[in-house]
Parts: sequence; structure tokens; C-alpha cells
Amino acid sequence: MKLSGGRSVMINLKIKEWAKTNLIGKTIKCPHLGVDITFTMSGVKEAINQPHKHLYYKNESIKDIMNVLPSSTFVGTIAHSSGNPNLVYHYFKTIIEGEHSYIVLRETKHNNVVIFYSIVDYIKK
Repeated sequence: MKLSGGRSVMINLKIKEWAKTNLIGKTIKCPHLGVDITFTMSGVKEAINQPHKHLYYKNESIKDIMNVLPSSTFVGTIAHSSGNPNLVYHYFKTIIEGEHSYIVLRETKHNNVVIFYSIVDYIKK
């Protein structure tokens, strides 16, 4: 589904408003990592703003992330591209519009916080 710029902005604002009430501050146990994942506004904003082949459906999947994440498949962990030893990204494969996409969790090693960070259609290497 291709959206005009104005319509896309309105949908993004609605998802942010929904997230404030229904997602922000909540946690979910990640069976793959054995840790709690926290949902933050910065993570939701990052996920909404991330480019994706199926942008509308990717953003809509944020509303169902509490169900999508536990059923996703752990793919692997990648260090931060800058070499920062305190940041790593965990990738989980899911399906959006019949194609592979990846839920990204960001872990801050110095305080062991794992947040929902994004949904992408490919893994940067």
C-alpha cells in the first residue's frame, strides 16, 4: 500500500498516540534472550521512521508487537556498527506481507537494558 506524505504522517501520529497508551512502559519476556524487553517512545519512533518495503504494514505491525515478537525466530546478534562495545542489536525474523522482515532489539550492555528498537526489511552487515 503506497501512501501520500500527508496520509503517512497522520497514520504515524495515530500509531504514536496508540503506543503511548498501550505499549510504552510495558515489558515482555523474550524467551530467546531470557530477558525483559522494554517498550520506549524512542524505540517506537525509530521503528515508525525506519524505511521499509511495506511501510504501512510494518507500522501497523507495531500495534501487534506483543504477539508478533514471541512468535518470531531469533536470527542473531550484531555489534553496533561504530564498534561501541556497549551496544548490540538482536534480530528476530517475522513475516510482513508475505516477506521476511526483522524485529530489532537494542541492548545496552553496561546496564543490561533491552528495548524494542525497530522493524526492518533487511539486516545491515
